Amino acid sequence: MSALEPLRLVCVSCRRSDGEGGVLARDLGPAEGGLLCPGCGARYPTTDEVSVLLAAGLHPVDPLGALDASWPPDAAGWCEALASEDPASAAFREAGLLGTYALGHLPELAPTEALRAQLADRVELAGLIDRWLSRHAPPRELPVLELGSALGTWAPRWLGATDSQVALVDLRPSMLRLSRRLIRGESVTIPWRRVARHFEPLTLALPGGAAEPERVLHLLADALDPPFVAHGFGLVVAFGLVDAITDPWMLLGQLDALVAPGGMLLLAQPFHYEPHAQPPEAWLDGPAALRRALAGGLPGLEHLGFRVLEEAEGVPWPLPAHDRLVHRYLAHVLLATR
Repeated sequence: MSALEPLRLVCVSCRRSDGEGGVLARDLGPAEGGLLCPGCGARYPTTDEVSVLLAAGLHPVDPLGALDASWPPDAAGWCEALASEDPASAAFREAGLLGTYALGHLPELAPTEALRAQLADRVELAGLIDRWLSRHAPPRELPVLELGSALGTWAPRWLGATDSQVALVDLRPSMLRLSRRLIRGESVTIPWRRVARHFEPLTLALPGGAAEPERVLHLLADALDPPFVAHGFGLVVAFGLVDAITDPWMLLGQLDALVAPGGMLLLAQPFHYEPHAQPPEAWLDGPAALRRALAGGLPGLEHLGFRVLEEAEGVPWPLPAHDRLVHRYLAHVLLATR
């Protein structure tokens, strides 16, 4: 695939098995306001260059109204509104998560010196990834995919690993719309929770944005039902999904289906489980279990055949909740190929 060739996107509404181990899927084409399946007629809207590619009948969870054309709201007014919001509400939680992911990925923008110090070792993961990709280059002619991309702050690294495109996939419309602006080199201002229900505006920017933002594609889609043809990516990245997504077994199968022959899989996870997010019977018992799964050593995943190229345990993974609380995880990170 050349850098100028658009990434193939397929219809997730009429995709089906051919009964012989293959998949029948139709390529999507452009249509007014988004994309269209020429077969079943399913339409997929696009807002601010973010395409919503969920199967027919499914709707994105959007408590912040991020799919509205005028989003995001004025940050000062947004912060003021949050002060009277029920902390148990989806809008309050989602606004808080914006700040958590923003400073988790951009710790240098933390509003206090104490908080910056608590987040400083987050950069260890970035250095680790850079060293690994310098030693094991994925096929440059193939695109890169990141599932669960959040604010897309890793995109400049993925652009450096390919001559093609980078696809960023997430299920949070707010993350994708903010990511799109950051990667274009714009600044965005969001609420940051200082304490209790007190929020203040926090301005974010990626230094220079991405070198070639036109090569970055933002998609609101399900990692368990990704809108892509099989084996099309030279590098597939999933940070914090194996231990958070509802069905990690299906996720591993999808990751296997997305990686091209000779391609690579990059995973990072702290193995912290929440029963409301992932049922206990689906939990993988740490790095050894994940390695066995990727090698095809667990029931139902015998078809997997990944070989670990690089692996690190105990990599710092701090995520701030507010000025006075930083959750400090230790991540397991690995790079594999097949």
